[in-house]
Amino acid sequence: QAHKNRGNTFANLLYLIGKKADEVGKLPNGTVADETTGFIKLVVEASADGSAEECVKKPEELLAMVLERCKELAENHVGGKVGPTVLTVPLVLTPEQRVLVAAAGQSIGLDILQVMSEPTAVAISYDCDAPPAAQVVV
Repeated sequence: QAHKNRGNTFANLLYLIGKKADEVGKLPNGTVADETTGFIKLVVEASADGSAEECVKKPEELLAMVLERCKELAENHVGGKVGPTVLTVPLVLTPEQRVLVAAAGQSIGLDILQVMSEPTAVAISYDCDAPPAAQVVV
């Protein structure tokens, strides 16, 4: 995808949420700093071929678009509505960034129960489906 639509491909989107330009160092391609607040914004081409006008969006808005697509895929897979949701995020996200991730999910209609770090989610799900071990009394 990145080689076909380079102008609309953004890597590490989660890490850019809620950050100011001076916190990131060198800005990735397609990112600009907001003149008034200093927060990072992303320049998005309106069409894949680059013929249409560009628009500027916050990383949270693009994350909401990604989550909306994930929600559609999940609803198609299960054949119904998506219920209460737990989102997993990288461990390095700050509490402020986690709040913004939850807000992006709520903006598209997800019922966010919790935003959890990925290692914690893996630890909780480890052996969840395994039957309880038999007790041996000696």
